[in-house]
Amino acid sequence: MGRGEAVAYDRLLIASGSRAFVPPVPGLAGTRGVFELKTLDDAEGILERLEVARRAVVIGSGFIGLEAVQALVRHGLAVTLLEAQRHVLPAMLDSEMAALVERRLVEHGVQVRTGSGAERILEGDDGVRGVLAGGVETPCELVICAAGVRADLSILDGSGIAGNRGILVDARMRTSVEGVFAAGDVIERPDAPEKHQVVPNWPNAVSTGRIAAWNMLGIDRRHPGLEAVNVVRVFDLPVASFGVQAGDSCLRWQDGAGALRKVLLKDGRVAGGQLIGEINGTGVLHEMMKKGVAVERFGTNLAHPGFGYIHTLEPLRAIKWA
Repeated sequence: MGRGEAVAYDRLLIASGSRAFVPPVPGLAGTRGVFELKTLDDAEGILERLEVARRAVVIGSGFIGLEAVQALVRHGLAVTLLEAQRHVLPAMLDSEMAALVERRLVEHGVQVRTGSGAERILEGDDGVRGVLAGGVETPCELVICAAGVRADLSILDGSGIAGNRGILVDARMRTSVEGVFAAGDVIERPDAPEKHQVVPNWPNAVSTGRIAAWNMLGIDRRHPGLEAVNVVRVFDLPVASFGVQAGDSCLRWQDGAGALRKVLLKDGRVAGGQLIGEINGTGVLHEMMKKGVAVERFGTNLAHPGFGYIHTLEPLRAIKWA
């Protein structure tokens, strides 16, 4: 099929995904030694630049940014992490939990600067020579922009398909145009809570793709809602979160050695969770949230790392906890 050739369809699925977001920072686009981290070409360019780079700046402290930080540290570079928000992993953790992650980064030699967005990329004869942020210049020979992703909506031009931050779909993954469906990173669910209208992660890509396929085949299936569930490791420190960051009440568990678990409740049901150091049972808690299970009967045991499916069985409610 050649470029510009029209193709007829009975059902159409748009799964064009997302693209790296590049903030409008002078010099961030086009300066040698500045990279996004989305494609294989990006990765190969970074590896080539490592031959001359001793210092690196990573812009953005989401999953991609933290993975980049760890890889650069392991390659022996001095790394500065810039985050415009007040703490790292702002979409995933509250400030208390994020402080534990920041401590782990600092322990491994990373300079963490929060509340400090990049203002300008400084260029020299050999490409990038520094980043200006918060009025302070950080010298470097390599910059990785990991400021997040945005749905790739370029395909919508002239299509009449409704979009906002993503392509608007209903629970059957139908767009505003008859016979056209969308799934994956490119979609937006207007019926989801504000923070979770666009959630570009692997579980959502898989689940929305399946729902779209069923409905394209004429079999009615509805998607229960996008899932804000994430797991990451920061220098071997496991971190997991799902759902909301604040609720009616919060159950806590900590071991005094750096592990901390929070389970957020709303109307007597799990509404979210943040777990650091001990993340066993994250899937159980997340499933209870999805099913709307009433959890008052479990009390503070709900936040314990030993909590699991077995404890939801009525005859076993009196299990002793260590």
